Amino acid sequence: MKNSGFQIDPKRIRKLLIIRPRFIGDVLLSTPLVRALKSGIPRLKISYLAEEASLDVLKNNPYVDKLITLERGSLADDLLMIKNIRKRKFDAVIDTFGNPRTALLTYFSGAKYRIGWGHRGRKYAYTHFVGDGTGLSLDAIDEYNRAARIFGIESPAKETFLKLTNAERKFANEYFRGHGLCSGKSVIGLHPGASWPAKMWPPEKFAALADRFMANGFNVIVFSGPKDRVVGAKVIMLMKKKPVFADNLPLRAFSAVVSLLDGFISNDNGAMHVAAALKIPLAGIFGPGNPKVWFPYIKNAVWLQKIMPCWPCRKDHCEDMKCMRALNVEEVYAAFASISVRKKK
Repeated sequence: MKNSGFQIDPKRIRKLLIIRPRFIGDVLLSTPLVRALKSGIPRLKISYLAEEASLDVLKNNPYVDKLITLERGSLADDLLMIKNIRKRKFDAVIDTFGNPRTALLTYFSGAKYRIGWGHRGRKYAYTHFVGDGTGLSLDAIDEYNRAARIFGIESPAKETFLKLTNAERKFANEYFRGHGLCSGKSVIGLHPGASWPAKMWPPEKFAALADRFMANGFNVIVFSGPKDRVVGAKVIMLMKKKPVFADNLPLRAFSAVVSLLDGFISNDNGAMHVAAALKIPLAGIFGPGNPKVWFPYIKNAVWLQKIMPCWPCRKDHCEDMKCMRALNVEEVYAAFASISVRKKK
């Protein structure tokens, strides 16, 4: 990594704010940018503004100096947040989200340098632009990393980053022991949930996949979060032999347990990105999303998708779910088998 030509002299920047309000996966996808900025400008103090649930994945990150919680609230809450941002006297702000609210927070931040993507109706908020404003043209990590080049930082690394504490790792080890997962068998994690129904591979297919793994001598953990507990329970109900059901673990505890897995198979959701950040062999199942943008992983990772004439529909809800129903269990099992499964040390 080196400093070369730049639009903003990094010597002028001492305090920088990154804004990415929500979505765990998206925050993790921005961690290469955070690391690039901190490594390229070592004296830089970096703050990160996001909602509390998303900030959890940045705890203990050595490249972030300050986490600032953004509340979902009223105009009065936003005015208080603007006041909070301004008193911190940031030299620069990078708005990686670019919706009307984050554009306003950026515009009124008091920062001399305000960096964002040139989305229609938000250009007023920024002094420097990343990309052409037509949307993500590269994969998400490369697109975010473009912001580093404004400071003359070239070729940032692409690996996402999530740091666990010793206490969290201890919890995971105890969880494994308590659920009989230390027998020497490989342990595969499955996450059948997603933010939106259109992103969900059918529960009966996840159940059949889990049965296939267990029949072949694997241990299986089925995970669910607070919004998809019913889906996880349905997978368990449909299975022939019952796996471990990790129901609604807190995010940090979930991440710690995932760190011990030998592989992870998931819909397009935040859990998928947690597994990638922890370098767990990974298969991601996609429906309406674009894996070329949102699955920028090349090591021990594979994505699966059935392209239909209606793609890209970008739907949150879909009545027929043709693309998801067309993907069969054998294809997912074979794709996962094609990547190397980490052996236990």
